[in-house]
Amino acid sequence: MFGILVLATLVLRNDAGIRAARDKLALRLPVIGRLTTLRETGRFCRTMSALLKNGVPLLDALRSTAGVLTNRVYVEEAGALAGAVAEGATLSQQMQASKLFSELSV
Repeated sequence: MFGILVLATLVLRNDAGIRAARDKLALRLPVIGRLTTLRETGRFCRTMSALLKNGVPLLDALRSTAGVLTNRVYVEEAGALAGAVAEGATLSQQMQASKLFSELSV
């Protein structure tokens, strides 16, 4: 019985649809959502800062930053930011339009 539970946990943990739903739910929970938001925003800002300081172009930095994030909602948003910037929008406008980033991080 324990083996079945472990196997089910491993399978569900690696399923992309389940993981996306779990990450979306985590953002809605009172304490966990706030901590997740702070963690992902911090990762996003630190990574972007390091890459841009070292001369990486903005689009490449956005794409690389998406690889550092662990919450699928933030990963998708970073990809959307890169797409919008590639089409000519400013990063700050897109971050302000997003509900995931605070004014301080913009």
